Formats: sequence, structure tokens, C-alpha cells
Amino acid sequence: MNDLRKLPVAPDALSSSVSAGNTLSQYNFNSLIDVLRDGIEFGPDYNNPFKQKFIPNEPTQSLIARYSSPDHQIIEETLLQLRRAKYLSRLGSRSQLPSDVNHAWSQLSRFKMTPWQVIQPPAVRVKTDAQQRELTNELSLLSIRKTPSQSQQKWRHRSSDQTSQNLVVIHTAERLELRHPERILRIEGRQAAVAYPEFGLVEINDWGDQARQSIDQELPWLPHRSNAELAEMFTISQEQDDAKSRTLKLIQPHTPHAFVLATFDKTSGLPTAWQAYVRNKLSYQLTMIPQRVTAHLPAQPNAAQTAPIEQWELVNSSATAAIEPLRSGWNSWFIADETETGSPLDQICDIIQQGKPASARKLLRDLLTQHPDQAFLHFLSAWLDELHVRPDKLPTPEQLASLKVVVQSGRGGLMRLIDGHRFVSLGAGGVLKLFAKQPIETMPASLAWHLSDQALQAGQGELGLKYLNRAVGEAPPAQPDKAASPLILEQSLRRIQLLALQDPDKAVELATALPRDPKSWEWLLLAAESLANAERPEAAARLFDEVINHPSHTPHERSGLLVRKAGSQTDYERWRALIAATEQLPEDEQSTHGYLDTVLEESPDSATLMRLLKTISSRRLSLRLRVFAADHADDETLRLRLVTELAQERWDNELVVSPLWVVRHWLKEPTRIVDYAYSLLRQGYVLDEPTLIEVGHALNAQGRAKEYQRIQSRRLEKNSQPPSDINPNILGGGVGFF
Repeated sequence: MNDLRKLPVAPDALSSSVSAGNTLSQYNFNSLIDVLRDGIEFGPDYNNPFKQKFIPNEPTQSLIARYSSPDHQIIEETLLQLRRAKYLSRLGSRSQLPSDVNHAWSQLSRFKMTPWQVIQPPAVRVKTDAQQRELTNELSLLSIRKTPSQSQQKWRHRSSDQTSQNLVVIHTAERLELRHPERILRIEGRQAAVAYPEFGLVEINDWGDQARQSIDQELPWLPHRSNAELAEMFTISQEQDDAKSRTLKLIQPHTPHAFVLATFDKTSGLPTAWQAYVRNKLSYQLTMIPQRVTAHLPAQPNAAQTAPIEQWELVNSSATAAIEPLRSGWNSWFIADETETGSPLDQICDIIQQGKPASARKLLRDLLTQHPDQAFLHFLSAWLDELHVRPDKLPTPEQLASLKVVVQSGRGGLMRLIDGHRFVSLGAGGVLKLFAKQPIETMPASLAWHLSDQALQAGQGELGLKYLNRAVGEAPPAQPDKAASPLILEQSLRRIQLLALQDPDKAVELATALPRDPKSWEWLLLAAESLANAERPEAAARLFDEVINHPSHTPHERSGLLVRKAGSQTDYERWRALIAATEQLPEDEQSTHGYLDTVLEESPDSATLMRLLKTISSRRLSLRLRVFAADHADDETLRLRLVTELAQERWDNELVVSPLWVVRHWLKEPTRIVDYAYSLLRQGYVLDEPTLIEVGHALNAQGRAKEYQRIQSRRLEKNSQPPSDINPNILGGGVGFF
């Protein structure tokens, strides 16, 4: 998400949803919803039980987000990105560069990390005399801005969540380079190299423009851009000029309603302010003092200035700089030069797409003989080996050897891609063995966190806690009455999950201390599931109930939570939760979800069924359960009592159960059958043939054969009129019917 923050929407798209008059028709809710959903789709709550949706509230021109807490954090992050986007100019391609390991894998699995497309440069146009004069005038205005021909600067960037990272930007007359903790961008003319230190991979293509724009987003006041470049990017005019400073107005030709006011000190030539406007409304501002740049959102009227949302601090600067050529200096890195036709990676990808992974595997082996020290190739080789190993077999010796090279390489991104999911032949336990010789005390926190997850998957709680303590330290437990950030909650949950393997009672203690605010609900539920797996169902049920019983849930939400609770319980508690989940739904949906069917399929004993009956408030569900109990009762007395009760039940003057079902349960009670049949006949019901046969057997057993013949002839006289319809929706179908 930090990287996505650097990739704003185009000002055109931004301004299309902001109008001078703020009329309702000009607010585009759908576009905003699409942007927000794109982030949530891969968030931690993709499968959570809450009913997720956005609700446009047109009277207040607002958008209501109904999501659970981890996704709300993603929404907040995305909105922060959109705020920051307001001041940025048009930046061409805005594809996110992979930083998160999972995102990187989504790119890497296609044998290409950098998602940029090659954009053909526009045709060179000869400037008219008027355009040339305008350009000369703009360069004259920009002459106040001092830009050395070469420099190297190190900036420490701190974001609103107080995380910080170092950025090194170097520029010479021929090249430009940005060193980011997760990537290196090196630009030379139209071409750029995008290097990923954690993966040992360098990709080269005609990405010069996109790479420059990516650096623009990291340093939005554009200290790395020359005056000539600014004159090409913007239409520049003078807004204000005095003895100490000059303010210039920077407008992009295609978005005249969005502009920047940049103020430069006449003595130092450095910027002192950088203000972004949309439709003449200040939307974002940078303030500069020597060696520090601070970003603010505009304050509300009569309010104090808002807290900084970003800050850049100059750590050191040098007027001399050097950058190696695009393809030099990448020792032990794999260089994927996409400007060359038929590059090795392209060949491998093509062969795999042709359904010939074995040939791709051979080509990778040949590359490894030429570059045995390149961890990236070793990882791809091991991954391709995995495609040829059945999950029930051990990894091949070659695969293990390649993975050991990756582990020893120190390439953290590749190391964190080794898990029991991608390498099923290894499993989580095999992954832990690969890293067994790596000292935990000096391990990077991100790798230790990854291995704590593998230990959890392998059921090794003690080892997992060692990795976790290395990753996050021995953090104090959360407090129920205080909200916590998603990061703290995630760390607490991991500790609870690992303790559940080692010390379940301690896990219960930590889970009980989790915050109870709505933003923490999902984490509370995950903790409850861990406790249930650790055979602490009572503690798990208490945590579930705290969330389930909150009055803010809709019936559908509560039903989903009850189903989730049922998954963590067994026997009676499980069935009770499933029945409660069914009762939360509207009657026309109760049979479609199948929760009660699940209870019946698991066949509780008669005593348990009777206990469950006492918890049911819905008559429809009670009838279904009583029919099932009668069909499966071991106790004859109980069965006869249930059948007798059900025989008298009516739903809108219709029989709930068929007469045939009743008489077959009374085969040993001919008197009951005869009395029941005469009762139905007196009420005007007509008995069908199978039922009459059973009634005849009962009358014969009583020595009353003539009565049976009279009933039969009476039925024939009425032309075999069918019995009254019995509504199959009364009980939802499936039990006690024709």
C-alpha cells in the first residue's frame, strides 16, 4: 500500500468527480467504489462473514462503507492515496511496482516483475517561432531555480503511520538513479533498469518515462528534474515576484483546472513552498525549510494547521555523483533485458505456455551452468521442479540444492517465497529444515515473521514463538478497553495461534485481552478459532458470542457469524449455532442455506434432538426437527408421542405431515390408526390409496373388515377424489412427506 500511495490517479480522472458547484449529478460514486474495491479484493478479509458493501448516501453526498475492520484500514489507506494524488501532475503509466512479497509473486509467476508497458514516444514536432519564444520565456522564469548538473542526495521519508525509509537520488548529465529500499531505478535516455535487490533481478526495457514519473512520485517537488524538463512538462507563468522570492504557476496544458504554485528563494534558488490546487481550491501543500520538506492537507476554516501527512528530511548531499551504465554493476544479479529479442526468460515463458515445462526446466539448468551464483535462477529452477513433483513425493536433490542456494543468498524476497504452499513437496516442516542453520538472532524481521507462519502451519509452536519474538519482540498483551492498530492485532493473533500449540491456557489469557472495538472483531474471531483448535471451545464460544451479540449486526451478518462459530464447535454446541444461524434468516431463505440440513445429516441422538428443540423459537424449524426426531427415535414412547403431536398439527388448515407417514409410524397401534383415519374423514379429508390400505389392515386386525369395504366403496363413489394438497413449503421438504 505504501507503494500504491506513490502512484496517483490522473488529474483528469480526479477532477471529473470534483465540481465547482458540487452538484450531486457530478459525483461519481461508481468510480470511487471501483478504486476502493480493487484494494479490498486482496485484503485480509476477502472471505470474512460480514456482508460487505458500499452504500452511496446521495442526500449527504457521502459513501458509507460496510466492511470489517482490516478492510476499513485498507479503505483508509486508499483514501489517503487519493488525497495525495490531487497535487500531482499527469504521470503516464501508473502500474504498481511490486514490493509486497505476495504482490511480487503475482508478477513473478508470469516471469516478469515490472508491470509497466512500453509506451512509444510521441513524434517529434518542430516548434513554431511563437512556441520557441514561449519556451525561452519559461526557461527565463525558471532560471531562479538552481539545479546542479550532477548531485547525490539521501532523503529520509516518513509517512503518516510513522514508518520511514531512506531514498537516495543521484543524477548526472547522462543518467538518473533512485535507490529505494525495495528497488533501484536507473534511467538512461528512453531506457530504464528496474532492479529488485530482494530478488536479485534486473529488468531493462524502454521504460525511461515511467521510471522518471515514479521518481517524481517519491519526491513530488521534483528536485531531480532539470529546468528544461519542467518547461516541457508544464505551461509556466509568473504569479508573484518580489525582492526575496518568485512564485511560478505550473499548469499542465491538458488540465488547466489543476495547477501548482511553486515559490523559490532568490538567494538560494531552492523551493520554499509547493501548493497544489484543483479548481482554485488548495488541496495539498509542501512547505520547505533547509533540509526538510513537510506535506500537509489544507486546514479547515478557522482551524489549526493539520498534522503532517508526510515528511522528507535531507540526510546528506554531495555535488559530485557517478552512475554506472545501465547494464553494468549488477554482480550476481540476473539481468532480463527485454530490449533484446528472444531473451532467456522470454524463451522459458514461451515454452511453458506451450505446455512443455520440462524443456523450460532444461533451459534453466543450462543458464545455471553459466550463472551458478544467481539466486533468482535457482529459485525459478526449484519452482519449475515443483511442477513435476507430486505432492506425496519428496523434493528432488536438484530442487533442494537450488533452494539452499536461495537461502544462503540473503535475497529476502526469494526466501520469503519459499513456503509450504508454493512448495507442497517440502511442506511447512521442510521449509523450516531448510532454514534451520540460519541464526535466529541475526535474522531480518520480515524473514522471521514468515518463518513464524511456517512454524504455525507445521504445528511447531515453540520454534514459531522464537521466530515471532525475533520479528516483533515480546510485545505486551493488548488491552480490551483500548483500540489497537491492525499491525499490533496481527502480531497478537500470531502469538495466540502459536501459544495455542504450546500453552492453550496462556493463549486464552492473551485472547481475552484483545480489544473489543468493532475494528478488532475479525481478529477476535480468528483468535476464537485458534482456541477452538486448541480444544478450548468454551473460551472460543465466549469470544464468538461477544461479537455475535453486538446489536449493530444485521440478521444476515449475525447468521454468518453463527455459522462461523459452528465451525469452531462440536456436537450440541455446533448444532445449536447452526439452528440459531437458520433462525436469523427470513423464512423464505431458511431452507436454501441448508444449515438445518447439515444438523440432520450429522444425525444427533434423540436426547440431543430434544435438547435442541427447546432452543428453537421458529415453529417451522421446530416441526422439521420433530419429524426428523420421530423418524430416528430409539425410544418407542418418544416416537409415538412425537407422531401423535404431529398428527394434530395444522398450518393454515393444512396437514403438516401426510396421513401415510402417521399410520406407518403406528403399525403396531391399529386402534390409533382407525381413530385417526375416522377423525380425518369426519373433517372432510380424503385418504389416498396407500393410506387406505394401511387403514384396512388396521380394521382387519380389529375384526372390522366390513367397515374397510364401506370406506373403500365410499371413496370409489367420490370418483377417487385426490386428498387435499399438502403445502411442501410448510417444512421445506425432505422429511415426512409423500
